[in-house]
Amino acid sequence: MASQTGSKRPNTPMPLSLRAKIFAPFSALKGFEDALSEKEEIEVPPVELTEYGAQELNEKLALLSPGQTASITWRSVQKNGKFRFLQITGRIGKVNFSLQTVQIAGRILPMREIRRIEFLNNPDSDI
Repeated sequence: MASQTGSKRPNTPMPLSLRAKIFAPFSALKGFEDALSEKEEIEVPPVELTEYGAQELNEKLALLSPGQTASITWRSVQKNGKFRFLQITGRIGKVNFSLQTVQIAGRILPMREIRRIEFLNNPDSDI
């Protein structure tokens, strides 16, 4: 039986395209994160904004900051062009006023579609 330790092979570096595959993200439970994010979103009855409601919402949007816990209701456009109203609760990630987006529980929402915000960890900032 021949020993492999005695055989010398040239020390050629692995191509970068193959090395990248070694360090690629791996998900042992494929689809698990998608299933969890679906559970975080619940369908709620339609929410229409009055002029006063829009003013109140703008004040709450101005108070949003990363790290807060909130419940946000927004209007989601479906593939068939119809709307669903969804609510998600979680920690605020990023608030980007130039792009008009809010990140909550890993999901990015356009501010123009947000209909209601309820702050959960700071009752003093709830309007």
